[in-house]
Amino acid sequence: MSKLLRLGRRGLTLRWQVLVWVARQLYNRGKVMHGRLSPSERDELRHLLAKSRGRRANLGATEQRRLREIVTQAARGRGSGPGT
Repeated sequence: MSKLLRLGRRGLTLRWQVLVWVARQLYNRGKVMHGRLSPSERDELRHLLAKSRGRRANLGATEQRRLREIVTQAARGRGSGPGT
């Protein structure tokens, strides 16, 4: 395996670990997240974090995308994504 490919895969792993860490921090600090996510989104976040167990491969592509969306929304607030 080429060195560049190994570095690329490691970069993806690190980014995923950061995303999961941010998600857990937001989930654990409920006051910050409370006004930014609906109760169903909070439940979905909890479910995705539990299912992933910190590993990207434990979630399907759709679930990975949804986790990113929820974390971004919780961190930035509603209406802060692209196109809004």
